[in-house]
Amino acid sequence: MHNMMMTDRPLRFVDLFAGIGGFHHAALKVFPSAECVMAVEWDKDCQKVYSTAFPDTDLRGDIHEVLSITKNGETQAASAKEIRDHDLVPEHDILFAGFPCQPFSKGGAQKGMSEQTQGTLFHEIMRIVEARRPPLVILENVANLVGHDEGRTWDTIIESLRAANYAVDREPLLISPHQIKKARGGAPQNRPRVYIVAVDSTKGLKVPDNSNLLDTADWRTASSPAWNIETIFKGSDPEETQLDEKELNWLEAWDDFVKLVPADILPGFPIWFDAWFGEMRKPGRVEGSSSTLRAIRDESAGDEPDWWRDFVAKNERFYRSHAALLDDWAAKWKVIDFPESRRKLEWQARRHHPTREDRTLRDCLIQFRPSGIRVKAPTYAPALVAMAQTPIVGLGDTWRRIGPAEAGVLQGFTNYRPWRKVMRNDPSFRAGAAYKQFGNAVNIGVAALVLQRAASLIKDLVAE
Repeated sequence: MHNMMMTDRPLRFVDLFAGIGGFHHAALKVFPSAECVMAVEWDKDCQKVYSTAFPDTDLRGDIHEVLSITKNGETQAASAKEIRDHDLVPEHDILFAGFPCQPFSKGGAQKGMSEQTQGTLFHEIMRIVEARRPPLVILENVANLVGHDEGRTWDTIIESLRAANYAVDREPLLISPHQIKKARGGAPQNRPRVYIVAVDSTKGLKVPDNSNLLDTADWRTASSPAWNIETIFKGSDPEETQLDEKELNWLEAWDDFVKLVPADILPGFPIWFDAWFGEMRKPGRVEGSSSTLRAIRDESAGDEPDWWRDFVAKNERFYRSHAALLDDWAAKWKVIDFPESRRKLEWQARRHHPTREDRTLRDCLIQFRPSGIRVKAPTYAPALVAMAQTPIVGLGDTWRRIGPAEAGVLQGFTNYRPWRKVMRNDPSFRAGAAYKQFGNAVNIGVAALVLQRAASLIKDLVAE
């Protein structure tokens, strides 16, 4: 694998919106002698970790400043020629970018692709692409990018690359670590991300075919042994996060609930305590959120959506079937005093506990979500997002959140020493900051696999 590209010099890459260096780690995993000629990351905490892990890398802070020059005492955006002439961005073979996605302009195509992306960080990527024309560009983003703005954002990205004479497959390459075999860099985390692989067509490079980019040998199959999240929860993370008394009480109450219900099969629909007593609030939309489960009071919302009425009706029937038992349970644990989102249970562990016998939350993976307490089998973790939704693992007699070092393993960061060094030198940098960074990071295993496959597209060119 490491001899895929034989050159007289190290392979050179640029790492944009670098975070804590997921793409950098992936590049070195595939090409140990590769050289990062420039990295850009504006977040100060991420900069501390990145520069600790890669002290020799030229790390810049703001992409807009990187791509600017001063003329007549005024700072201006540099042209493609000026980027080259002033060596604002060094020449490189691969451009990596896990770019933030801001809404693009909805201006008509007649305004040109550059104007449609103006003001977005993707626009800055394209400025570098057009100025330096790296043979290979690899971008990473959330899976929702594909459908954002009814697909117009995706179309703009693809057409912008094609307008710059880069060959790219319009079909999205969506990958999650839990879909990949462990030997190929997979990990027990359900984290679908879209990768965009583009090559410079003016150099005679062929259009990447996403359907063939990854070999079938890379993927886990239905017959593969199930992931077991316990393989990384060994209690060895010194920053593991203990639950507070209220959180433990919520889990104890719902653990009692799943044991008390006499049926072998718990409901597959969300269990809503408030619906049992006709108190379930209508769903509302939080401004800026696509979730319909983030309920807010809105009496003007009109008729309830069908899915909501269906869940309420199912909860009412469930309550009538077990009213005396559920009344006693609710009184015992004072469930009415729980926060609204903790009066909801999403039981997704039916295969793990197919019958009532030994049914418990104590060997499951749990998340405290706005939509309720989600419980699933201890196979693979949900996507790491924010500290408030850090996965909780059952340890038999208690529960705890996963620690940041364990979160790092889920993202392919097996070495936690850079974070420990930063924590020693900066008392303000705590484990929560590290967890947030892992939640925003590029998954090393997946990125390395995509790079390994995509690099063959430019092998001959770089070898010249």
